[in-house]
This record gives sequence, structure tokens and C-alpha cells, in this order.
Amino acid sequence: MTARAATPSDVGRPCPYCRFPLKEGVPVEACGSCGSVHHAECWADGGGCAVLGCPAAGTAAVSAPPPPTRAYVAPTTYQVTQPGMPPPTPPAPPPPPASPQPSPRVPPLTIALAAVVALAGIGVGVAVAGGAFSSTSRNAAIVTVHQAVKTSAAATAMTPAEESQKRGAVVGVLNEYQRDYSSHSTSGLGGIFAENIKRHGLSGSGCSVVEGRQPVLEDYEQQFEAGTGTYTLIRLSPGQVRLNGPSNAEVHSHYEISSGGSGFINFKLAANGAEWKISEVYATCA
Repeated sequence: MTARAATPSDVGRPCPYCRFPLKEGVPVEACGSCGSVHHAECWADGGGCAVLGCPAAGTAAVSAPPPPTRAYVAPTTYQVTQPGMPPPTPPAPPPPPASPQPSPRVPPLTIALAAVVALAGIGVGVAVAGGAFSSTSRNAAIVTVHQAVKTSAAATAMTPAEESQKRGAVVGVLNEYQRDYSSHSTSGLGGIFAENIKRHGLSGSGCSVVEGRQPVLEDYEQQFEAGTGTYTLIRLSPGQVRLNGPSNAEVHSHYEISSGGSGFINFKLAANGAEWKISEVYATCA
């Protein structure tokens, strides 16, 4: 790794650990294996390079000073009294337990009256249910009480089969991304991009953030006109997919272009029903 301050060329590049863009002058660590640049704090907190698949991932160890040692002091019972010293004071005995207070005695007459009131209430309820107090027109008001039902976490949890299906669907979308990028098909990319997609990456004006399907596609057209080859996501598999609930997913990966380009890239995807779309793309601008 290489510790240094972020340079103007680093500005805007996302830190692989926290995903926030780097700012000029902040302390950074550059990975000696893959070249990715991290915030210095992120490098230390993550234990090294945060790029998935990097040979140096996790090699930096965060060392903390060992806890201070304390001298062992024997309990009073085992301490030895030196000649001429008063004996140790024995611990005070525990206070006696509090005596339980007797329960107040309820007179039998009170119990009998309570039973009579309860029976009277039951009789009134039966009479109301049978219509004994309804008017001759029998227009009795009926009140229905609905109890709110809380949705438990189990109701929104996904089964292993559902998680596997969703990861497979996300990988399928990113396979389309590779194919459409390699064939320079902006129409194909438009079919898998969300309408409000956000892209952080290289464009005609340098490293920038672009929002909206059409502006993002225009950035891709500029790259295609400059000349690019086959686009590949390194070791793309369902295991790279992180599900953030049933409708959101993230994939952190590396990409390579046959012309020699490579870098780190993050995708965010959102599901509309059973259809997944790419909602955000974060690519290195190096």
C-alpha cells in the first residue's frame, strides 16, 4: 500500500470501502496490487484493500495496544495479617430479609356483592345480544371493531429459493450489460436501465455524475465512438449479489475491456415486480 494525500486526479473516485467520492488533500491509501485508492480511515477500518478479488484484500491489520495489566490482589479472606497490624475488618452481614406484608382481608360481604354485579352484567349482555332493548323499528346500531394487525418480519422474509431466484435474475441483467456494452448497443442498455439511473464515471467532460436514462446513454455513446472492445465483469456470479430486501440489490466487481482498460465498478439494481433494472452505476475514472 502507499499512504499519501489525495491528488486532483483522485477527486471524484469512489472509495471502494465506503463508496463516497474522494476529496483533494484527504489522507488516502493506494493498494499496491490493484491500484484502488481508499480513504486512510477506511483502509484501516476494513483491514486492507476492500476490492473483491484483490490479492491484497484484508492484508492490512489494525493493531490496538494490549489492555493494561493489573496486579492481582487477594480477597480479604486470603490476605495474611502482618505482626503488629490489626486484623482485617470482616464484611458487614447482609440485612435481614423484609417480612412479607399480610394481604388485606376482603370481607365476605364485598365478595358476594361483586359476584352479584358480575352476574347482572352478564344478563345485560345476553339481553342486548338477543334484541331485548331494541325499539319496535328494530333499527339497532351495529358497531364493528377492527383490530390492527402488525406485519411480522417473517411475512417479508425471503425463502432460500426466493433469494436464489432473485440473485440469478440480477446476474442475468448484468450479463445483458456485458453483452450490450461489448456490442455497443445503446438500445439494449436502455432496456435494462431504470428511467432515473445515476452514473458516476468517465464522460466526455471527464469524471462526472450523470442522472437520467438518456444523458447516461449519451455518455456510453461517447465511449463507444472513442473505441472500446469486449467488456467483462470479473468472476460475475450469484455469490457477488447482495440483496437489500426483496426489491433492491448491489454488486461490487471488477471489469476489464479487451483494449486494456480495467477498474472497479459497483451496480445497484431495483426490482419492479419480477423485472430488475440497473438504477446506479459507480465506475472508477482512472
